[in-house]
Amino acid sequence: MGDVFLGLRPRSSDILIAIMEMAGSGKSTSILLCTGQDVPVGHDLQACTQHVTAYRCKWSDTSDIYLLDTPGFDDTNRSDTEVLKEIALCLTKTYEDNIKLRGILYLHRITDRRMGGSAKKNLMMFRKLCGKDSLMNVILVTTMWEDEYAAIGERREQELIATGSFWGALVEEGAQINRQNNTRSSAMSLLRTIAKND
Repeated sequence: MGDVFLGLRPRSSDILIAIMEMAGSGKSTSILLCTGQDVPVGHDLQACTQHVTAYRCKWSDTSDIYLLDTPGFDDTNRSDTEVLKEIALCLTKTYEDNIKLRGILYLHRITDRRMGGSAKKNLMMFRKLCGKDSLMNVILVTTMWEDEYAAIGERREQELIATGSFWGALVEEGAQINRQNNTRSSAMSLLRTIAKND
């Protein structure tokens, strides 16, 4: 694990938000929308994000938001255990540097027709990683609404929420639900929601 912050030195007043997903759910695009920085975006079958990397988003006079771009679950090159281990090491290091994780955005493509076995397994690992007491700082975000008929997407979203083994248990324990519709205003709204948490 190299320099996650790419030479930048976050302050203790800065806000750290991790973005996690099944590979290909729009994480890098969301970071690009928020920061305006040139974030590598995958367009082929190989996973794009290889290591945890932080991107700075100017926020206020007293704090910036750092978005942690994490390797996606179901990665083409690494096991989910390796991905989680790298994320945990990064969060331990930032905590030791007095930079605390404020929240997590967990992205899910609304275009997915079913919740596959690896997606369910990763959601359970994600839930264990967060712990029940921290789920109030998690937003479960559906993406790619522009690629799906609204009625079908809304039906899938309701099924995700209503099914305990999908998002239902996380929502019962405090996780929030939101949509990201591939615009800067939508992406920034997610950051505002987490930045309010303290």
